[in-house]
Amino acid sequence: HRHEGDHRQSIATIRKKFPARSTGFDLLQRERLTVFGSHIRSARIGVTELFICGEIFNEDDIRSAARSAAPQETVLLELFLREGVSALSRINGSFMIIILEHDSGRRRIINDQMGTRQVFYYAADDFIVFGSELKFLFCHSLCPRNIDWTASLKRHIPFLIINAERQYEAWFKDIKLLEEGSILELPPSGPHTVFPYWNPWQTISSPLNGIGQQSEDRQVDMYCEAYM
Repeated sequence: HRHEGDHRQSIATIRKKFPARSTGFDLLQRERLTVFGSHIRSARIGVTELFICGEIFNEDDIRSAARSAAPQETVLLELFLREGVSALSRINGSFMIIILEHDSGRRRIINDQMGTRQVFYYAADDFIVFGSELKFLFCHSLCPRNIDWTASLKRHIPFLIINAERQYEAWFKDIKLLEEGSILELPPSGPHTVFPYWNPWQTISSPLNGIGQQSEDRQVDMYCEAYM
């Protein structure tokens, strides 16, 4: 992203190192963005384009509310354009979504609420590389490979889903794991930002979120007590 270089060598390296893993990978290239992965679907409405890989578990509910027979990716993009970031908390699934705004140059990388679709990323001033596995990032010539000994020795299994010891420092300096339910935002210029779009301690009064509870403010100790 934003680095005006040739990424073909990095993609060739992935194919050589992991032939079985990358056989079914698709290659999509857009303005200042190269996406290389499996089962990528895309949709575009006006100046906004959406890419998605993964599964949506409540697709029938979302499609019914939208009253649309369009492909899944188009329905999701319509939902996003209509409701903005708040629409993301209504999507139940295991997914990674990329949203491009071709007029403003704004890019967003979004993972699911539980972080089951892992997104590791390295961000420099004019370049961001991201992927589902560290080994794919290391195939790019601009990605550092310096071990962060403090982070690597602190937790021996840092990336397990739904684990109290889950960490977001990826054992290597300057490489991070995107927190669950978050948006990695890449503006046309300036530093990237990360912010959450979903709070697990609050629920939405909507049949589309798969929870079916009313919104209410609760303290953490109330959840702990209920669980006990």
